[in-house]
Amino acid sequence: DDEKRQQSWGHPQFHRVQRQLAFMATASDGSNEHLDTLEGRYYIQLEWRALRRALESSGSVQSEAIADALAFRRERRRLFPSAAEGERREEIREGLPSYTGIAAWASSPAAAHHAAAVAAAGGELQSSFVGNFEAASGPAYGVLLDDLLPGWRRQLRATSDLGDLLASVTKKPPTTDLAAAAARYDGAALRTKEEARDRAQHRIGRRLLVEGLG
Repeated sequence: DDEKRQQSWGHPQFHRVQRQLAFMATASDGSNEHLDTLEGRYYIQLEWRALRRALESSGSVQSEAIADALAFRRERRRLFPSAAEGERREEIREGLPSYTGIAAWASSPAAAHHAAAVAAAGGELQSSFVGNFEAASGPAYGVLLDDLLPGWRRQLRATSDLGDLLASVTKKPPTTDLAAAAARYDGAALRTKEEARDRAQHRIGRRLLVEGLG
């Protein structure tokens, strides 16, 4: 539709100046294969759901949702210690252009919030999150930073982490009770779905291995 087309137009315009702004990856692109694992998929979807709630709310509800999102992000990176650098790179390299498309298009903060929430929800519709997650994460973090840390774009560097920037200005620390936080975002049903997907993936892998050896 017209709105999506206009948002998409802004994405490549950012890429045109990205190198001179020093926001290109200095080495290889981020490696994020952990986002195709059970736990990686589970926690990034919870993060997106919490970010969407933050974008669609205000006050204490928004603060709680941001604290939840940062907790899910931290837990994923605890489980996959190398994840932070790979995710950070892609959120800068591709997440910023996705955010720029929305920020340049939006005629009001409310429009930006809605578009970023739609992008966060859309992340779950992708068959694989590897190479796609930043289009959901980047706009959400960027729009929230527009609200809570005006001028954040001027202090942004290629080495910045969008989650860390948001954490620096939030009113609550990351949630410590992950089970309670997950329950706020239908975590039980999400885990059941992801466990079923994981079992199916393993069955496919075993079949391909047997066929290949045969």
